[in-house]
Amino acid sequence: MKISGVSAPMPVTGQERDLLAAFRKLDPVLQARAAGFVFGLAAGGGTEEGAALGAELSSDLAAAEARRRTAENQRQQQTGDTSA
Repeated sequence: MKISGVSAPMPVTGQERDLLAAFRKLDPVLQARAAGFVFGLAAGGGTEEGAALGAELSSDLAAAEARRRTAENQRQQQTGDTSA
């Protein structure tokens, strides 16, 4: 039985896989903000709004990466691991 109007899913691109991998590295709060930003763009959000959201998200991502590096450095110091 064939359901009319249903098409095969589009293949996932390399860029989409990279975005998903990066998204999964974010903490839940940043995931929600990133998702909101992307959904806003997809819904036709204005470039001014998109730029403001993008700048805010970029700042949040930089702060999250700094926290991750600090935590990783602390972990290495505690375990004596200097390989990274």
